[in-house]
Amino acid sequence: MRATTLLNRVLGLPDVRVIDVDPGTDDAAGPLLVRVALKARKRLDCPRCAFSTMAGYDTRWAESSWRHLDVSGRLVVLTMLRRRLVCHVHGVMV
Repeated sequence: MRATTLLNRVLGLPDVRVIDVDPGTDDAAGPLLVRVALKARKRLDCPRCAFSTMAGYDTRWAESSWRHLDVSGRLVVLTMLRRRLVCHVHGVMV
């Protein structure tokens, strides 16, 4: 089984797929970096209102990162490129 498939099942993140895994150094003291991406054609929702759309505005090319639950005593950090949308009320939102 590939590492990305295993992490898809272990992390249990809906509507997200694991693209790449960076185990870090050999001493296992550093974080496990997991790069994820949204599955294709996911509906984007405005964070301030009930507006949703399938059309994206663009993708931010700066990676955002979040800490996930630890796996086997190792810190897990998720990173991804976030997509933006244009809300008719609030403008461009992440």
